[in-house]
Amino acid sequence: MHNIDMQAAQARTSKQVAAIRLDSFDVIEPHLLEPWLILGMGTTLYSGDNGIGKSATALWTAARVTKGTCSGELQEPANVLLLLSEDAPGIIRPKLEALHADMSRVYVVVCTQPGETAIEGTTYLQLPRQGKELEALIASNHIRLMILDALADCFEHPDINKTENVAPVLTFLNHLSSKYGMAVIGIHHTNKNLLDGAKNAVRGSKAFTDKSRQVVSFIKTDDAYGFQVTKSNFMEGAPAWHYTLESAPTSTPGKTTGIISTPIPDDDLDVDREMRKSANLEEDRQSSAGEVIDWLTDYLREGAAPFNDIWAAAKEEGYSKVQLRNAQHRASNPCIESIADPTYSGRGQRRIWRLSNSVHPSPDTQMNTNEHKSETVAAVGETISNQLVFTSDTNTNEHKSETQAAVGETNTSQLLLTEDMRSNENKSYSLNLDHVEPVVVDDILAGYRKKLAADPSALDAKLPRMSPVTLEMLTQHGGLLKQLADREFQRRADSFTSAS
Repeated sequence: MHNIDMQAAQARTSKQVAAIRLDSFDVIEPHLLEPWLILGMGTTLYSGDNGIGKSATALWTAARVTKGTCSGELQEPANVLLLLSEDAPGIIRPKLEALHADMSRVYVVVCTQPGETAIEGTTYLQLPRQGKELEALIASNHIRLMILDALADCFEHPDINKTENVAPVLTFLNHLSSKYGMAVIGIHHTNKNLLDGAKNAVRGSKAFTDKSRQVVSFIKTDDAYGFQVTKSNFMEGAPAWHYTLESAPTSTPGKTTGIISTPIPDDDLDVDREMRKSANLEEDRQSSAGEVIDWLTDYLREGAAPFNDIWAAAKEEGYSKVQLRNAQHRASNPCIESIADPTYSGRGQRRIWRLSNSVHPSPDTQMNTNEHKSETVAAVGETISNQLVFTSDTNTNEHKSETQAAVGETNTSQLLLTEDMRSNENKSYSLNLDHVEPVVVDDILAGYRKKLAADPSALDAKLPRMSPVTLEMLTQHGGLLKQLADREFQRRADSFTSAS
């Protein structure tokens, strides 16, 4: 290397550009921290969907670095630096403790404003603007593994679809990796485009894969979790591994946390194939939904039919009750509406489905009244955890609400405000699931069954507030729900008879 050093020195002092013979450079061999993780050679991108073990795999390696037990070249205990934007340090700590990491070797970046304590500061930086501060931390703490979770949150410019925002950050991280001989892991998410393979599924600019020296793509298969090296500047082939997600005890008695098992080489795993399979399944599912709508529409062209008759015919075709209800809810041009059967005079209520040319299903006529029933749907955020249905008694104009109707029974809900103009019945039902999406209804009823298993009287206060339509839904699910609905129908019939 003497010749190259001399030429480089001359170029620096004379500020000239030099052409140096290629054979003057030493051949660089791959350096590995783990079989899938390069050391001192640039950034490794961990890419995958949420909840499939990207962060857990990175922490598994972090624990091994602190103990000097990695399978690659770093055999002595070394220090780890974490930049955290998704999970707080207090969440990460028990995971590393469960992996028996040497916690004295794990550092977290903390950025504070004047007057803030370390606890109040942010635990990630904005790059490249704070690059000098990051490099100083790496140098002073002798860091050999740095994890950025999530990588995109460490960008000074938030638009990750622009190459000019992404490329400089990854180039800088590659430089730090080479200069300090450390491994760099950037945790990143995939987009919804799975058909074009793992590298093209990386969210944001193509610079994420172009500028990362290595890409490890994560996937959930039918029976396990796995990852594969889908891009490498240094490796031949595309080695893959599988693992499981496990619970491990923490230092707090009775508490556990999620970790991964030791990854096992898997010659049969192909992440591209699994992603395409997943995308095709989703496409098949959407096609299946359209197929059920077509079948249901054709069935009803012969005339309106009771739900139970439709359900019996659907079972013969291999369709589930959930598919059937989803089809009824999503059908358009024509719509499919559910109304009370005007010819039925038995106990309770029987529903019939029929085609409608209206944009939305016509007003419910279950109370045999010409009064209009209005429904207002209000979006209350994307993560509301309650299904609340409110109705108003027209005699008092006072709104009655049941705020505990479905707390914790579904994670994705709507807030429906309904006003029933019932001139023939002086009652207000604050639990009316008639116009709620079928999948959500099933979640709510599943929650009811769980409550009843613990306490058979759990629904006693709710039953009198349930509309006839809602009670009919309970009867269709059978078991204790049907018994309770039948009992409530009988109670109302007895009450009506007594009043008469």
